[in-house]
Amino acid sequence: MNIFPAPDRRKTSALSELWGAAVSGGTHSELSTAMFFSERERVWEGDIFNPHPVRNHSFKYRKENTMGTVYFTRHGQTVWNVENKICGATDSPLTDLGHEQAIELGKKILAEGIQIDEILYSPLIRAKATALHVSEITGIPAREEIRLKEQNFGKYESTPRDGEEFAKAKCNFICSFEGGETMLHLAQRIYNLLDDIKAQPDKTYLLVAHNGIARMVKSYFEDMGNEEFSAFKIKNCEILKFEL
Repeated sequence: MNIFPAPDRRKTSALSELWGAAVSGGTHSELSTAMFFSERERVWEGDIFNPHPVRNHSFKYRKENTMGTVYFTRHGQTVWNVENKICGATDSPLTDLGHEQAIELGKKILAEGIQIDEILYSPLIRAKATALHVSEITGIPAREEIRLKEQNFGKYESTPRDGEEFAKAKCNFICSFEGGETMLHLAQRIYNLLDDIKAQPDKTYLLVAHNGIARMVKSYFEDMGNEEFSAFKIKNCEILKFEL
């Protein structure tokens, strides 16, 4: 069964299918699907970071009768990445290599002429530092977006990333990891964000976030099975492109 449907369906339809699959076992059937379909207030935090306002004009991108584009990248290498620990919603700073990866990403965007209007980044320090490196090099304005924060993995944060118990828990989309955030709640905030971005086809964004966010973004654009979804990974500062 494909848990995450393709983007040409409405968000409510997508989450309805997601919910139906998650509760098919009946253990949580008493939960109301309405909580996932209700409209929540959009939360935007932080000021626009714009180190080179004069240079930004070179990145202005006007599309004529085309669908929009969104780019996604994961933050640079962190201390806990090196230590093979699950970061989740816990802050872990970039290593020296992580800073270098972010700088190289900025150079890559310039060298390849990738046209981006604005960078949206997770409030966690590893993503923010990555985004500001890219912004400083390219002149693209950057702004914090709270909905890009990594999933809270509850009791598994700081534990080994390749732990068998954690791998199984990720396949249960209504599991909150004992104090964390379920996949369903994560889907709601990420799908809401992407719906907002999709409503602005004349503006191209780079999202700077995390591995857990990457798989949810991918699921918005492509059908994915449970195992494929939970196993999906993106390398540090790898850049992905999606057509809206």
